[in-house]
Amino acid sequence: MRLMKVSKESVELSAPAKRDANPLDLVHDIVADLARRSPEDGWVDLAHVVSMAGHKALTKDMCVEAIEQWESLNILCFNP
Repeated sequence: MRLMKVSKESVELSAPAKRDANPLDLVHDIVADLARRSPEDGWVDLAHVVSMAGHKALTKDMCVEAIEQWESLNILCFNP
């Protein structure tokens, strides 16, 4: 049962991206999915994010850019 569940999750995460999808949104979706499934209280490894993003034709640079943009938004939201 566990093997089937993990296999299904892997397929869902590695599904090809839609043509008009925003790369930053795709990275966010990957991070959110991995964080939900993480046994380490929501922590995910950047290498895992990059690996999953590669299945959607996204580069490591796109992943890093998305994360940096979210960090800058958090700073603006929490530090007036």
